[in-house]
Amino acid sequence: MYTIAFWVLGFGNLANGLWMLFWPEVWYHDLPVGIPDSGPLNLHFVRDLGAAYLPTIILLVLSARRWWAKEPTAAATA
Repeated sequence: MYTIAFWVLGFGNLANGLWMLFWPEVWYHDLPVGIPDSGPLNLHFVRDLGAAYLPTIILLVLSARRWWAKEPTAAATA
């Protein structure tokens, strides 16, 4: 059960992280949760958040393949 969820979350976070790193303006304006309502675009901050996704992506994908790491990873990424 965890394995599929970890792969889906890993690749979903990868897509979002890459979107934030390489196209922060598009991410800021096209994300459907109303990010522009929170203030002006800060490119540095958006890219920092995109980079912060990388350790989470690595942890999720590695844990999808290792049964002993699934529960600690689920707790850490929650």
